[in-house]
Amino acid sequence: MRLKPKYCIVILMVFYATPALAYFDPNTGGYIFQLLGPLIAIAMSVWMFFTNQVKAFWRFIRSIFSRKPDSE
Repeated sequence: MRLKPKYCIVILMVFYATPALAYFDPNTGGYIFQLLGPLIAIAMSVWMFFTNQVKAFWRFIRSIFSRKPDSE
């Protein structure tokens, strides 16, 4: 199996590490988590709200087309 060049570049970028020569404050991780935690919760809530709305819409559409005619 032959890898495509773009996959080779991605693999090299992931596995080739260079020294960062930067300082990462330990408290910065907590700050990032405090920012990302609520953002992830909001994104999941919005996702669940809209999936429930779409499901309810499709149930409504399906009920319109699956109604049985009134028998007299």
